[in-house]
Amino acid sequence: MMRSIVRFVPIVLALVILTFTSAVTAQTTAFSYQGRLLDGASPASGTYHMQFTLHSAVSGMGNQVGTTVTDTNVDVVNGLFTVTLDFGYQFPGTDRWLDVSIKKPADMSYSALTPRQKIASVPYAVTARGLNAERTSTATDPVNFPAATSLGTDSVIDIAGNYTDTQPAPVARQGRFRVNHDGSLLAKGDPIGNGSSFLEEYGVPVSSFGTRLMWHARKGAIRAGGVTDRTILNTTTLNQDPNPGTQWDEANIGVFSVALGENVRASASGAVALGYDTIAAQNSAFAVGEGNTASGAASVAMGFHAHTNARQGSFVFGDRSTPDVLRAGVNHSANWRVSGGFRIFTSSNLSTGVTIQSGVSVSNWGQSSAVISTSTGAYLSTGGVWTNASSRDLKRDFSMVDGRSVLRKLVSMPIQTWGYKAEGKNIRHIGPMSQDFQKLFGFGTDNLSIGTVDADGVALAAIQGLNEELKDRDKKIAEQGSKLTALEKQVQIQQEAIEDLKLLVCAEKPDAAPCRRKE
Repeated sequence: MMRSIVRFVPIVLALVILTFTSAVTAQTTAFSYQGRLLDGASPASGTYHMQFTLHSAVSGMGNQVGTTVTDTNVDVVNGLFTVTLDFGYQFPGTDRWLDVSIKKPADMSYSALTPRQKIASVPYAVTARGLNAERTSTATDPVNFPAATSLGTDSVIDIAGNYTDTQPAPVARQGRFRVNHDGSLLAKGDPIGNGSSFLEEYGVPVSSFGTRLMWHARKGAIRAGGVTDRTILNTTTLNQDPNPGTQWDEANIGVFSVALGENVRASASGAVALGYDTIAAQNSAFAVGEGNTASGAASVAMGFHAHTNARQGSFVFGDRSTPDVLRAGVNHSANWRVSGGFRIFTSSNLSTGVTIQSGVSVSNWGQSSAVISTSTGAYLSTGGVWTNASSRDLKRDFSMVDGRSVLRKLVSMPIQTWGYKAEGKNIRHIGPMSQDFQKLFGFGTDNLSIGTVDADGVALAAIQGLNEELKDRDKKIAEQGSKLTALEKQVQIQQEAIEDLKLLVCAEKPDAAPCRRKE
């Protein structure tokens, strides 16, 4: 027993455009319908009988339009089937629903499948209500009109490949215009400069507000999207287009320009404006994103509220972190607002490059004495000297250092000469290993690097410690000198006393040993 059917959208196998007075074959009102049939939970296969009726309502009785179409030998293969349906001229532009009933050849009655299937817009193309104004055309080879017909006062035509028509034949319709062709589509216009009045005869196809796809043949320009009367956002924080709703008028369409989006204007030669409220106002300018303006020649404005500020050759990219406008300051400059950080990689595995995290700056803008200047106050001078920021105002958590302790640790730290693996073998350096430095002193963020301020601080503290050691040594030497002087005086006194005693002894005993003159 059949339980469900999944229907595909009906397909009209025709390209509907307009009628030429040339003789063409007639197209019928039939269209192909494809569906998928399930027998229980599995795709059905075999021969089935099907009935199709067309209705003006999704449900109810008494709303059938056209005749009942019955097909008693529908081949279903792996659940799929295709039938040709023809209800006559029953598509005036209002909604239609298809009712399907089905049975196996041995069954006595049909089973209706619910709900009814709404007919897609494609079959309505046989009516082509907006194309009832006929035009004539002179066509030469190659040309091929395989199927075309006129239904009442309305006109349609199916153009196969290799059709050429050199006569102007504009098509205006609020519905749809379709080109269904496996090959390429060419839209061609005459070169610019064919007299002073060409804009009047071959100007912009449509002006003012609306949603449309537009090809300006004489200017080679493309427009797709829409124009409204809303003011373009974009002054100090937002910059206003002085003439909202005119972005795609003749005066605002540049030669060979492209504008795709809503309220986008490309008014100069070769200009491109994409997105939402963007303006490309100078030759070869490019604006993409939201609220951006490329007002300098060959300038680029991207992202959100970026403005090249009439600076030629400039590039401006704004993130969406603020509604303020980022403006270029000078010609031929690159200007970025990326509040989440900036990264440039110079290797495919993203291991090398330059990254700047949010809130940090690296520049030398306006500083003639610095090659690199950072937001922390550190900079690289033009002489090649890296200068660290060291203001007390930048620091916290102060504590005194025991220089002698630092000196003792420094004396115990190995100092070696070595070379970086990334440098040539003939390049040598001298210094400690970061692991030893971190283990002894604990300064810095990790054991893989040594901050210059930390190395300098250790050296200065060790010098102070050495100075204290020398002062203590000098004090001890001074004390020892005083003692030695006292001892020398004492020895002198004792020597004088000995001489006095010697005189007394020798006076009484001139032959005594101390008194005898040594030969």
